[in-house]
Amino acid sequence: MNKKRLFLILIGVVTVAVAAFFTFQVIQSNNITMTLDDQLEQAKVLLDQDQIEESINLFEKVLDQDPSHTEARIGLANANMALSKYDVAIELLNEGISIKPKETQFYYFLSIAYEGTNDLENVANTIQAGIKATNNEALKELEEQLVSNVQIEVDRHYVQQNFSKDLSLIWKKNNGVKLPVEAEWKLENEDAGSFSDETDTSVTFTGTDVGSVMLSTTVGSITKETKIFVEEQVIEEITFEPADLEPLAIGQELALSVSGVDAAGEEMEFNPEWTASKDIIEFEKIEGQNNSIKAIEEGITMVNVNYQELDAELSVAVSDEDKIIETGVLGNGTVSISPEQASYPVGTEIQIEAHPVEGWEFVGWNGDLTGETNPETVVVEGDMTIQAVFEQSDTHELTLAIEGEGNIHRESLDTTYNHMDSVTLTAAPSSGWSFDHWEGSVNGTNEQITVQMDEDKNITAVFTKNHETDESEDPADDSPEEKNPTTPEKPDPNPNLTPEEPDTEKRPDPIYYSLGVNMSGSGTISKSQQGNSFAKGTVVQLTATPSDGWKFAGWEGDASGTSSTISVTMNSNKNVRAVFEQIPETKYTLSSSVKGEGTIVPANGTYSEGANVTIEAKPATGWEFSHWTGDLTGSYVIENLTMNRDMHVTAVFVKIPEE
Repeated sequence: MNKKRLFLILIGVVTVAVAAFFTFQVIQSNNITMTLDDQLEQAKVLLDQDQIEESINLFEKVLDQDPSHTEARIGLANANMALSKYDVAIELLNEGISIKPKETQFYYFLSIAYEGTNDLENVANTIQAGIKATNNEALKELEEQLVSNVQIEVDRHYVQQNFSKDLSLIWKKNNGVKLPVEAEWKLENEDAGSFSDETDTSVTFTGTDVGSVMLSTTVGSITKETKIFVEEQVIEEITFEPADLEPLAIGQELALSVSGVDAAGEEMEFNPEWTASKDIIEFEKIEGQNNSIKAIEEGITMVNVNYQELDAELSVAVSDEDKIIETGVLGNGTVSISPEQASYPVGTEIQIEAHPVEGWEFVGWNGDLTGETNPETVVVEGDMTIQAVFEQSDTHELTLAIEGEGNIHRESLDTTYNHMDSVTLTAAPSSGWSFDHWEGSVNGTNEQITVQMDEDKNITAVFTKNHETDESEDPADDSPEEKNPTTPEKPDPNPNLTPEEPDTEKRPDPIYYSLGVNMSGSGTISKSQQGNSFAKGTVVQLTATPSDGWKFAGWEGDASGTSSTISVTMNSNKNVRAVFEQIPETKYTLSSSVKGEGTIVPANGTYSEGANVTIEAKPATGWEFSHWTGDLTGSYVIENLTMNRDMHVTAVFVKIPEE
């Protein structure tokens, strides 16, 4: 190649490279200008997919080009909070407020960032600053929610003269965690008592003068108050007489009394209020230490006495006849009841236990008992129907055996398989032996079978000795097997024939049978093998799977039982029906009552099992909410209940003394 031609080629290469470089720069510049929104959307997608670091890089690129971009700044703050980098998020959002002081979202997410650091004061101050800057209604609602989630926690608002009571300020965060917080405490009247043992998050009040005193505490823009009543005697323990009751008959009357001791352990006279969780009994009176009840309806109720915010309860059962407990199972297992009786008086405590068979596991209760606790303790209130639900275990054991001489070939020597795994087995007779049939969990005469591991399996390959054997045949090979690997050889069916005399005997054609499957209700049926026609001896496994809201009830036709998976041996034409039944939706009732003056919202209702119900106690004018009793405890005005049974709650309101 001459020098001139080489020079021209080099010039051409350089020209192309330079052109490509400038073209790339132009395209890249256009992309930066045109794809800002695309970068933002991609960053949001990455954040949703938990690819946090990648999303941070893209959010930062958007902010580098547009620092005032609200959505990118909030996205970057949220990504950092996902990594618990709350300080970074706080700095980003404060910068956003300095750029856009009237942007509501910056205040909202900044309050969340401060909540991540457990900084209640800055949460409150941030929301307050946002309200002043924007007058936004959503921020006002957020402030109301925050204030309602901050409460002075004290077990009772009564303290005996010269005795003490611990108090703390508790913040119920959005994630449900209750956190003690540091706050300033003040007494309205220091002659009524004093503070001691002050820590960062709690204080001890000692009452000196009989009367009432207002205590207040402040954190940030939030101030909470509570009234403490100092009495000469404050009850600390209430005892019923009698303490244990036999079930009452309808119309039966019974005298009850209560006694109590104060904080010093001294007996005291008091005037409690009497209530019942269910209206199946009548009280002679509603106050006093001595009372009488009359049984009017079957069931179980809790008799409650209350004095100075101290509650004591006594279970009362009303029954005219014993109750029957019926049990059943879905799947494979049994149910036992202790003590084992034909029937039980109302109020009897029994223990119910589910026992799965091998290869199955207990997953929960249906009917008049719910949940997954096993064993479960139940108090008999009426006739009950209880079903234990069992499901097949995730893994199953395969046990192989050989009768006669031969081997079982398979892909591996594993003995444990996942649920519904398929395992192919091949029977290989030793020299002078023939495979006859399979026994145990599988029946049939095919040398090769496929086993679906829906439960523990025990399978035996049966070999029979030929009438004549050839001792010169080669030994077996070394493939994975149960014992003595071998390459199966079929015995000569006509050993007396010479090579010149061919065997003209024809083997019979295989026999096939049809398998029809259908169902009632809603669900599906799957087969371990495709098709509707199978050779004689073939084992087909059928699995019934109910649709949502349905349950499998059992097999009909040429199959029976309640196991969702069955094996059908094709030794005749067969029709099998899977029966599915609709599961009735479980509903529970929420009932309520009040002590004092006030209301509960919602007061009553019927809810689906597992529903989350938010209830609120609203005091009447001149009253304040004290605490919850019954199926709910605590002193928060707003609480959540998960409906896993019938529930009754009582809101206790106390009168605010006149000044």
